[in-house]
Amino acid sequence: MTTTATPAHPRPTTHALFPAAWSPTAWWLLGGSVALLVLHLWLGLRMRGPLVFPDEAGLLGHPGWFLGDDPLLQMGATSYYSFGYSLFLVPAFAVLSDPDHLYTAAMVVNALLLTAVFPMLYLILRRILGVAPYPALLGAAAGAVYPAVTFAGNHAWTEPAAIPVFCALVLTAWLMLTADARWQRMLFGPCAALAYAIHPRFTGVVAVVLVLVGVAWWSGRIRRHTAVTNTALLVAGFMAVRLVNSALFDARWAGGNDVIENSPEQLARTLGDPGEWRELAAMAVGQGWYLVVATLGLFVLGVVVLARRTRPLIARTKAEWRQAPSSSLVAGFVLVAALAMFVASIVFMTVNRHRVDHLVYGRYNEAFLPVFLACGTAVLATRRRPRRLLVSVGSTIVTIAVLALALRLLRDPALFDGTANWPTITGIFWQVTEWPFDSFGYFVPHATVVALVGVGALGLVAWKLPRVAAGAAVIIFLLGGVYAYREMLPAEADIWYEGWSFPDQVENLDVDAVAFDASTGCAFCFWRDQWFLPDVDFETFDSDIGEAPSEDLVIAPLDWTRAEALDARLVIPDGRNAQGLWVLPGSTADELEDQGRLLPAGFPAALPPTAMRSEIDASPETLELEPGGSAEVDVEVTHAGDGGPWVDFDSYGLPGLVRLHTRVLDDTGTEISDTPAEIPELTLPGDRFDLMIPVSAVDAAGQPLPPGEYTIEISLSQEGFARFADAGDDGLTVPLRVT
Repeated sequence: MTTTATPAHPRPTTHALFPAAWSPTAWWLLGGSVALLVLHLWLGLRMRGPLVFPDEAGLLGHPGWFLGDDPLLQMGATSYYSFGYSLFLVPAFAVLSDPDHLYTAAMVVNALLLTAVFPMLYLILRRILGVAPYPALLGAAAGAVYPAVTFAGNHAWTEPAAIPVFCALVLTAWLMLTADARWQRMLFGPCAALAYAIHPRFTGVVAVVLVLVGVAWWSGRIRRHTAVTNTALLVAGFMAVRLVNSALFDARWAGGNDVIENSPEQLARTLGDPGEWRELAAMAVGQGWYLVVATLGLFVLGVVVLARRTRPLIARTKAEWRQAPSSSLVAGFVLVAALAMFVASIVFMTVNRHRVDHLVYGRYNEAFLPVFLACGTAVLATRRRPRRLLVSVGSTIVTIAVLALALRLLRDPALFDGTANWPTITGIFWQVTEWPFDSFGYFVPHATVVALVGVGALGLVAWKLPRVAAGAAVIIFLLGGVYAYREMLPAEADIWYEGWSFPDQVENLDVDAVAFDASTGCAFCFWRDQWFLPDVDFETFDSDIGEAPSEDLVIAPLDWTRAEALDARLVIPDGRNAQGLWVLPGSTADELEDQGRLLPAGFPAALPPTAMRSEIDASPETLELEPGGSAEVDVEVTHAGDGGPWVDFDSYGLPGLVRLHTRVLDDTGTEISDTPAEIPELTLPGDRFDLMIPVSAVDAAGQPLPPGEYTIEISLSQEGFARFADAGDDGLTVPLRVT
């Protein structure tokens, strides 16, 4: 009689991840996912455009290369950014063209990607680690609302892809080992290749993936075909990523830095240099401190949970090792992959150290952090013996204290001081409630104390109410992420984009190409201007070293030192960024002058009299107020002259800008008060704008006007030069009766 050997690890007859029917917790999972999607959309759609340069410019420019666009957004001499995240944007870029709509689409893509973190973490806890449903929900929620995850969706950078793809790596590792469907067992290698395409910090993870595939085949957990296919797909993907990166660099990074951060070459060179070992140790301590403090010690619990799950792999015989559950192998993969990314992070910060936050850098490690945070929170939500809970809390407190002390001893103040870059350490922002946030001597001890108190408080609550403690951690992380967003991003977006019309003004000229002066001192302007002017070809030159512009239209500083020598005229000033669009002598300049688009030579200078002509209408045509009363008048103003535009405050400022003045005159024509108002934008001949201007029946000292007949005179003036009335412009008068 023949017998068939039973495999050591038989494949399940049901799907390895998803349940056959909906359970009560599935509705919580669906509701939480919808709530997270709404949260990410609410935060992300508030953003008006890129804020993080050059990162966002690099990644937003990649889809154009894949779609064959011309011109491409050029990056110049800056570090290269890999294209993996940009792949998720390609569909939107294929159907949309307006930069505002494209950035909105990027925020929607971010929201979808980051929302997926919640169900993926739940599946990791339930299907791989066997956590009970409600602790798994709480753990997944903590990882999905951790401040850096919430914050990540508000920029077009690698984080919205890196975080869910690490979760996907864990799930596809599990599928490779346990799934019944062949195609599911082949997802691990391609997922690892995608991770490498997203960011080179996954370089070490690629090696870990190959080791796991080899070990799984050696131990009989997967067939040779599965191992070979995953390996082949990963190697092919890895090589394809390097080829595409090389092509993108050649197309968009003329004169840039072709040394890709966290490349295998860079990792090997830095780790092999004994002169860097002290700084590597300092970086390891600092970044470890950040991971523990930012998670209120739950990262430590997560490490312990995963490490315990790997204990069956420590077997005395090969046969015993091969009998270890697949979940142990996946847990070991998570630990080693996270370690590889941690090493990549400390290496890169060692190579590029120049800011105080580099010593405690969190951004790169926060791709794997949600998995550990979910595990730690799930353990917190599970009732444990008081003695074990006390040991966990005590060991976490000691870990935080030791890391903080070591960090203080190892820090070199000459290297790590000065300004911190907040997006890289978002996890501790809520713990630092006062400024100066940039001071290492302030934010490290402050965050340490907050974390110590938080660990103690969570442990105390968990003693009797473990799920309440886990729920409190979820709420703390959620509020911390929203707080970081509210404090940092809306105001920053308003500063950059509220009332900024420079790209629209340039676009109205129907420009094909401009020369961009690299000496502007505004590096981000080069990338941002290109983003908002996608159909304009930018050619760079540097006037500081004597290079000449290759185009008639030039973007250069407002105080461009070569303007007089080149007889250049200012067309569109961009005072907010101290730059402007200039035109050199020639047919283009003649055409623009005929259209009344050129500012006076040597601006700021007086407008020609022909440009000081206006047509003003107001509603109501008469006004009646009580003494001290006020009202608003709707004013419509038309540039009725020629010979030059009117400059607004955002475009240039003082002197030279044009303002609308509302003067109150008594019955003898004596001026009682004068209230200026800013015009909304650069106004060309023939353009029209509306303003609501306040009128009050008070004098210059704010005292109520006595009853009587007055006149409201509405007119324009060029500040620092002349009133339009001096050039014969009548403006508008509105009768005012004070009763």
